[in-house]
Amino acid sequence: MPIQSMAQGFRLLAETSQPVHPVSLLATAHSARRTLKNLRPLPSQMLFIWQTYVENVDSFIKVLHVPTVSKLVHECHGNVDLLPSFMDPLMFSISFAAIKSLTSEEVQIHFQLDKKDLVSRFRIGAEESLSQADFINTKELSVVYAFLIYVFLIRLEESQRYVWSLAGLILRVAVALGLHRDDSYFPTITPFEAEMRRRVWCLICIFDFATGDCQKPELSIPDAIFDTRLSLNIGDDNIGPNISVLPEAKSGYTDMTMCLLRCKICRVGKHIKNVTSSMYPCRHEPDWDTLQKLVQLSEFKEQAFAEFLMHKRPDKPIYLFTRIMAVFSVKRYELILDHIRQPSLRPEKSSLATDNAFLLALGALEDIYTLQHGLSTRRWAWQFYGFIQWQPLAVVLGRLSVVEFDTIAEHAWDVSMRTLSILPEAVREKPLWQPLCKLI
Repeated sequence: MPIQSMAQGFRLLAETSQPVHPVSLLATAHSARRTLKNLRPLPSQMLFIWQTYVENVDSFIKVLHVPTVSKLVHECHGNVDLLPSFMDPLMFSISFAAIKSLTSEEVQIHFQLDKKDLVSRFRIGAEESLSQADFINTKELSVVYAFLIYVFLIRLEESQRYVWSLAGLILRVAVALGLHRDDSYFPTITPFEAEMRRRVWCLICIFDFATGDCQKPELSIPDAIFDTRLSLNIGDDNIGPNISVLPEAKSGYTDMTMCLLRCKICRVGKHIKNVTSSMYPCRHEPDWDTLQKLVQLSEFKEQAFAEFLMHKRPDKPIYLFTRIMAVFSVKRYELILDHIRQPSLRPEKSSLATDNAFLLALGALEDIYTLQHGLSTRRWAWQFYGFIQWQPLAVVLGRLSVVEFDTIAEHAWDVSMRTLSILPEAVREKPLWQPLCKLI
């Protein structure tokens, strides 16, 4: 199939007219109108970049249908100049994400370039191509894919407030395209298009919650504004542009499992955050809401593991990563709810071995360290860059400051120091750094 024809499958609505005045919202001082050709990767580099994206990024930002994009990239032999211009943002965002996922040593080996320089180059390319595509008014689904990938990666580089603002922007772009409504409202949409739209909305909900979690969780997307169903738990090989009906969802781990789990965790987390929201009065006693959230969290854990993670897959490192991430997320929210019941950092019980909050916090620190440094999982550690576990660290260090040292305390101290030693230098500028230091 010709490249141009294949690329048309990415169009959300068939429109041939291009915007006359592109919006340069993402354009920064260094990105005045540029020739995108000078920013693109070489064809040989693009093939490696695409494979890296599939292996390191795709499972966590599951918005692309890998077989379709893979065919495009290989049909043009990595020469993205041959693709339609509306594919530029997607190719640059893929490149930005792929390089961001590699270590500095890996970039030096494969590109003989400094990682910061290459990341900057592809970020500029993504921003400039999104600007030229007039992403705010776009009707191209490929541009929305590109913007989603871009915002998921930009949160590793920019301030929480900046990223939170972008979350509101991409939400409105999606709503303007009707992605918040399910396919029953659009009778001309094919089953494949409907499923891809659901993937986009699922990722937008995840991103909105993840950014709002750090700013104003009560302003997250309300359930009442959308009826788009969750994506199916199926692999990319189970669907394609020519299918006439969607397959049944599968049990166990698939290409979509990680994102579906994250989306469900976000839904549970959103309700839990209502208990701790600044818009609600402070509760000094464990009330019915808090206890119900604990029950809800327990039910989620049981249901999620039964649906997605019941069958162990030692041959798939991504399965191990997903399982640990799910356990970590549950611990994190259990710790939040436990803090409502016991706000003080001082332990309720004299023994650390029976201190629930301490054990939850210590377990969370150990889980993330395992994901970041385990031989089979560290390739996905890029997404934890700058991720600081303030509450688990505060709970563990707070307990250690008032108890007598024993074997458990010594182990917890080692885990805390190990966690602190790998934090980026920029953490010292965070408002919570000084209070945390007082606990050491």
